[in-house]
Amino acid sequence: DILLFLGKEKYGVFAQATCDTKVIALPREFMSGTCASGCDYHNHLINNMLMSFARNAYALNMRLRILSCPTLRQKIAKMLLVYNDRDMSKPINMTREGLAEFLGVTRPSVSRELMKMQDDGLIEIKGRKIYVLDPAEIEALN
Repeated sequence: DILLFLGKEKYGVFAQATCDTKVIALPREFMSGTCASGCDYHNHLINNMLMSFARNAYALNMRLRILSCPTLRQKIAKMLLVYNDRDMSKPINMTREGLAEFLGVTRPSVSRELMKMQDDGLIEIKGRKIYVLDPAEIEALN
């Protein structure tokens, strides 16, 4: 979606269909404004594209806020806050590998810090689920 508006001739990405597919090619101009007849489907398509841009921008902003935390413990705490949408009764369901990849650190480092946080009574880990036990302390880390 974002590549459409970069104005480049070539991009360093590609897509491959895994089943029979029809491809619809739309000119860039089609997405940069509504048509003269004000078609509802055209407006809906543009609105969907803008919503996609907004979701992507929001997700990148949240990830930047998480990754900008100085310590791994603070990064994990911020991630728990962001992805629980401040509702600490819901667990985060993520593997240690997934969490390490998201945070840009090694899995052993994530495992060590999660165990320390669990030993400190901040969280409880049950399989892939991470439960917040002390929301006030998690908030205070940020």
